[in-house]
Amino acid sequence: MKKHATLRTACLLLPAVVFGARSTASASLIDPGFDFFRTLDGAFIPDFGFGDVSVMGVPLGGPGDLGVTDTIVERLQGINPFDPPGGFGTVDIELVALHLVSIVPLDIGQLVDVHVTVNKNGIIPGLPQPDALAPSLGTMDIFHTNPDGGTFSSSLTVNADVIFTIPGGDPANPLDVILSQPAAPVLLQGTGTWKHTPPSGYPINPLFPAGGFFIQPGFNHQGPHPTDPVPAPGTLALLAIGGLLIRRRRRR
Repeated sequence: MKKHATLRTACLLLPAVVFGARSTASASLIDPGFDFFRTLDGAFIPDFGFGDVSVMGVPLGGPGDLGVTDTIVERLQGINPFDPPGGFGTVDIELVALHLVSIVPLDIGQLVDVHVTVNKNGIIPGLPQPDALAPSLGTMDIFHTNPDGGTFSSSLTVNADVIFTIPGGDPANPLDVILSQPAAPVLLQGTGTWKHTPPSGYPINPLFPAGGFFIQPGFNHQGPHPTDPVPAPGTLALLAIGGLLIRRRRRR
């Protein structure tokens, strides 16, 4: 049974801008790179044909240290240096990895788990994306308002895969998969702040360089997928244990 699934993840997906250093008052250099996010409580898939489906993030695991990251956005280029503070530029962005799962099984005539994934070119080993997807592309307008950062506004079209599995099943195991198909494209928008310095506990992963650009906690979201930077190391274990307890509880 095939059902189109509309994913409306209002992920706040950030790009980067390259700032020059013509003088000591100039902004620091920012290269293309990657931004890590975790899904917050209250995320859901709306207009699904079965009512709203509450979802939570699934940590991507690796390669390297990703903390509890379940969403990765790549900044595809930088911008020619501009300073002093007050400059503006636009860069291209792409959602390259995503994994969400329904908090409780969904009844579609049988109980299923609903996974939502993106894995561009297999960037995350083991993360399934059974169907070919159009790239999840967008742009970010960057405003340089002070020497250490500024503000942004973003727009991104998300094209994700929806995978139905048996309850507790592994979406990477074909024996557990009931159905998969691309979700309808969804336009996501948001605003927020950035700095040259990372939030506390932000994973520094040489396989996914940040390029000197770090999104900061607290976003203005439009849509049902609230995100934030991955948390400080002291909270990682607690969040991971909490996620395991939720998963075990829902399987009983």
